[in-house]
Amino acid sequence: RTPRIMQSATNADMSLEIKFASALSAPNQAQGLYFEQADGDYLRIGLWSDGPTTRVIATRYRGVTPMRVMDVPVVGSAGVAPLFLRVMRRGDNWTVLFSTDGQNWRTVESTTQPLVVDRVGLYVENSGQNPAAHTAYVDYLANLEAPAPTSGDLQTMSVSSAMTPLIYNEEITAGQT
Repeated sequence: RTPRIMQSATNADMSLEIKFASALSAPNQAQGLYFEQADGDYLRIGLWSDGPTTRVIATRYRGVTPMRVMDVPVVGSAGVAPLFLRVMRRGDNWTVLFSTDGQNWRTVESTTQPLVVDRVGLYVENSGQNPAAHTAYVDYLANLEAPAPTSGDLQTMSVSSAMTPLIYNEEITAGQT
């Protein structure tokens, strides 16, 4: 199973932003956001390396049948960091934006995917024959529609189902399979 960190969420419009301080430096490494309706029914939107290129991919899973719904090259060289993803959901429409600096955003693509979101989170993955280990360094994952407070210890705040701050300064490793 793909390592992931999840939390409960409300099924509503949302805008999430994640900053990965880690680069994708080998083929079949991935890191991104995970939107779950139920076990086996989810949408993954993330960054994936095919080796020389970093791509934004979105895959819808229903049971055991994955369906790639987005696959767009965004960085023409391996090893670029930081990497930012922003996902905006309005009803069944999911719009993905990408940035390498957090200031200048490129709209990647939109997809229509009906999903009753019950949980959201992040994932990190490696795949293929003899995959290189991949450690994802997550600077933050935030709900832009409910910004985090400007003071206080964000790492020890309790997180509500409204997803105020989600994750700050986390490290997740996908080892060799």
